[in-house]
This record gives sequence, C-alpha cells and structure tokens, in this order.
Amino acid sequence: MQKTEKNLRHVAMVVAAGALAVAGTMTATGTAAADTVVNPDLAPRITVDAPVTLLQGQYFDTGYTRLILQTDGNLVVYKTSNRYEAKWSAPGSLGCGARATLQTDGNFVVYGGDNRICWASNSFTPPGGRATLEVWGFGGVKVDYTSNARSLSYAVISSTDPY
Repeated sequence: MQKTEKNLRHVAMVVAAGALAVAGTMTATGTAAADTVVNPDLAPRITVDAPVTLLQGQYFDTGYTRLILQTDGNLVVYKTSNRYEAKWSAPGSLGCGARATLQTDGNFVVYGGDNRICWASNSFTPPGGRATLEVWGFGGVKVDYTSNARSLSYAVISSTDPY
C-alpha cells in the first residue's frame, strides 16, 4: 500500500511540474509580446497645459512611460510597460529637486527646496504662445507650444532608446 501511495504522489508531482512548465511558457510568451515596439502614432500620451508642477513622488504615467519626480529629487523617465527601466534622468536633479514645473513661458525646470534651479530645459514659448507638456507612450517627453495658431515643438527629453 505504501508503494502505491508513493507512486501516486510521484505521478501527481510530475503532472504538477508539467502544468507549471506549460503555465511558465505561456506567461513568458505573454511577457515577450508585451515588450514589442509601440507605434508612436498609436501610443497613449498625456498632454497637460502650463503651468503644471510635479512635487516629489508625483508622476504622469501613460502605461508605457512614466515621468516622475522621485522622492530623492531626481526627475526620471521610466519605461513601465513590462518592468520599470530608467531611460533618462535630468542631469543635476538627483538630491536637488523639490518640484518640477512647466512654466507658462515654456521652460521646464526642476527647482530645489531653496528655489535654486537644479535643471532646466531652456525651452521658451514665443510671446502670446501656450505651452503644453506631453508624455509619450514610447519613451519621450516634450514641450509643445502654440503661437499665432501655429504649433511649434521643442523636444525636451527624449530617451536615447525609444521603445
């Protein structure tokens, strides 16, 4: 009787291991499919009008891309569709940034707690223009501005590895 129980347990373990292997293969296949290249024209994007401010811990997230001002003050663009992978960070903002602001003049700036500038895009809207911040689903962030009914763009942050 003990030998029969042992054999049944062995068969059950083999069947369970096989089921886990199949499930793992299906999961891995699904993950690989989620890692495909996103068509920029079809990718979700977030567009916000100036003035807009991110405080530490706040972010914009498209489901593929996250622009976040981390609690350590670093302004970072992450790929988020499958796993979090940093694609860009604002030079000089680590340990400095208290807020990131797209100003009405079109300049995107990371300010320290003492109001000093940690990083700036140096993008400016022509007089009478309107600035917006766009977070693209394929890894880019830009300041877009409209002046005299014309749309002009200035790429502020662009991942070196768009996805």
